[in-house]
Amino acid sequence: MSTIVAEEPTPTVLGAGSHFDGLLTFRGSARVEGILTGTIQAKGRLEVGPRAHVQAEVDVDELVVEGLIEGDVRANDRVELRATGKVIGSLAAPRVQIAEGSVLQGQCRMKPPAAAETAPEAPVEPQTRDSATETA
Repeated sequence: MSTIVAEEPTPTVLGAGSHFDGLLTFRGSARVEGILTGTIQAKGRLEVGPRAHVQAEVDVDELVVEGLIEGDVRANDRVELRATGKVIGSLAAPRVQIAEGSVLQGQCRMKPPAAAETAPEAPVEPQTRDSATETA
């Protein structure tokens, strides 16, 4: 399995006709125009081009999808699914923008990660008055 590591300011690009299998990590921005299989972990923005095919678990800060992603997606900031974009898998992000014509086949969760992991509050019990302690 291969690993690509890139740091700002040079953007990472997987061009059309390219195929990558492995772990892609980067800081800053990256654009996929080809085929990527594996895992994507990044502190930055990932763009999936209109002819791209990504079969991966994706964990980034910001994601723009114009092509196809097959796998679960988690973004710390936002996901933009453009008209030609398609995600087959679960999607979790605080902010999600879904354009008309795009496809999302899976569960969508729009809660900040910290809020989603906190335990729910205990239900409040209704208070009743005890008739024996009432005064007339």
